[in-house]
Amino acid sequence: MKCIIDIETTGLSPAYSKIIVFGIKKVRGKVSDFVQYKEWEIGEKEVVRSILNELKKARVVVGYNIKKFDLPFIIERARALGLWKELEELENVISNIKIVDLFEHFGYGSLQRWAKEYNISLILPNINGSHMPGFYAKKDFEKILKHNADDIVACEGLLPLFLNKKMKKTF
Repeated sequence: MKCIIDIETTGLSPAYSKIIVFGIKKVRGKVSDFVQYKEWEIGEKEVVRSILNELKKARVVVGYNIKKFDLPFIIERARALGLWKELEELENVISNIKIVDLFEHFGYGSLQRWAKEYNISLILPNINGSHMPGFYAKKDFEKILKHNADDIVACEGLLPLFLNKKMKKTF
């Protein structure tokens, strides 16, 4: 199964911030399913456990800056939450899946910038991750969820460009 993932957080430091949304689009052939795990509904520990459960099923994980932000943040939050069993399993799972980080191909610039440049339509094109702490504080969960969905849509739209240039034969 191929997965496109994205997390939303209350900040940039896993020592002081938490994961508030984990969005995942699971693709099996021509069938796909999009799910969002929300901290305000199930708690952060359950969000982290859900991430692990989803990643265990994946063969390929796609995202934007997931090698330097999302995956390390998830690991550090598992540690901070005392999820020791899950942490060990999570590190093992991550080391055994193929990770496609679109940031490595497209380079600096926000995901929204690349979506705009390649005409990928977003619901909230002027919103980025830096807005999430404010939305969370105001309990504007709808904007957080829409932004998370936008990030998944942007990654899905950029993936074919990446595949055509870099990985057509290996993906």
